[in-house]
Amino acid sequence: EDEADVETLLDMSLRRVLLSGAFRFSLLYLAVIFSVLELFNPETLIQRFIRADRLDWLTEVMFSHPALAIFASVLVAVILGWISGIAVHLMRYYDFQLWLDGDKLRKRHGLFTVTEGTIPLDKVQTLILRTNPLMRAFGWYELKVQTIGINVEEQGHRVIAPFAGGDRLLELARRVRTFELPESFTSVSPLTIRRRFFRYTAVLTALLLPTVYFWPVGWPYLGGVALPWWGFGLVPLILGWALLQYRNHEYAASEDGFYIRRGVVSHYLWIVPIEKFHVFHATASIFQRRLGLKTLFVDTAGAATFAYPEVIDVPADEADAQFNTLYQRFKALYRSRVEAATGAPDTRLDPDERPRLPTDESIGEPSE
Repeated sequence: EDEADVETLLDMSLRRVLLSGAFRFSLLYLAVIFSVLELFNPETLIQRFIRADRLDWLTEVMFSHPALAIFASVLVAVILGWISGIAVHLMRYYDFQLWLDGDKLRKRHGLFTVTEGTIPLDKVQTLILRTNPLMRAFGWYELKVQTIGINVEEQGHRVIAPFAGGDRLLELARRVRTFELPESFTSVSPLTIRRRFFRYTAVLTALLLPTVYFWPVGWPYLGGVALPWWGFGLVPLILGWALLQYRNHEYAASEDGFYIRRGVVSHYLWIVPIEKFHVFHATASIFQRRLGLKTLFVDTAGAATFAYPEVIDVPADEADAQFNTLYQRFKALYRSRVEAATGAPDTRLDPDERPRLPTDESIGEPSE
């Protein structure tokens, strides 16, 4: 490629890589670390410490102050999860570089294993900005692209910017796809709070009631009742969680695409260009129909199985109107591009020229 066509879009210093890991706490990394430690038989080492009377003070504190022991265990798990997140990001994104090479993106990163990748721009189906509450408070985001390829391994989500400011990522995203972020978004129906609250409360009840029924007499009781009964104290938190999900679920349809915001712990902004629309869905479960709600979803090639851009609990009339608007915009764009390329508004045959399937009456009739 001509060097004039090569443009550096993002590079991450060591400080930025470490900072990105500090915002990515995950117990998943901690679980992997403990799984690896199992190979070294840690029980033997712990038994040696106990036999050497080096942990007597610790065991005394644990038995005399169980609440303090639980708090300390949680604190240690959080610290280890935080440190492991930093270590994993350092190994994965060390010396991260992203550059535009003509009509494709190229990236290189890694500490022990250097990974290089190429993403053709015409294979990009959707842009995805992702963040979490801590990153969002400081204005940090991650940018992914949803791609499509002949090979299944080439499909899915690809991180092209692990850590950058929101404005910086939007500027970078516009180098991949041209778009204008809407100034305002529309919230889904407030009835979603009620639906989510009853759903989560029903799940909690289904878990706690059998536990209460089979709770042994000799097991802990608190305030004269079986310990699982106190699990219903989570109900106010469930209501708060449902409210947060409502406040973080918005959408907007513009002339250039469909935009969806959703998520609390993992908050996503999907940017779906009109020319990448494939299938349009407007569905309603039995509970949604009773409340006059629908779920709106525009499918694209290479979409992930989980965390896909659907708008849940939209008023039925509004969902139908958005469904028709999005389809008409896609249809108009498709027709204009086909006409510009072929001189005809459509590539399909005229109705009288299209081949017809045989009818039931014609099957079995002898051919002439």
